Amino acid sequence: MKTATGRQFSCCEKNVHDWKLEEKDLIKMSPRKQVHRGRTARWPNLEENLSIWVSSPCDRTAFSTISIKLEACIIVAEMKIIDFHSSANWLVKFM
Repeated sequence: MKTATGRQFSCCEKNVHDWKLEEKDLIKMSPRKQVHRGRTARWPNLEENLSIWVSSPCDRTAFSTISIKLEACIIVAEMKIIDFHSSANWLVKFM
């Protein structure tokens, strides 16, 4: 049954299994609401300030990942955030 359902909706059997476990919660939800969109940002103020820096009009035409990570470290120092590491994974999720 799950395999046939997976083929019908072009998804793997695990997704069908997870949906079956969450069936009651999924039925209660609004069909227009987008749910389960992933985790929220851990440092929303940092990401807000960094996105302002990236989109600010300057004579910079291109950004490198290194320059974005360095600017993030500068903003972190100003905001006195202790447990932030500008990892490659964080940068990919930010972009």
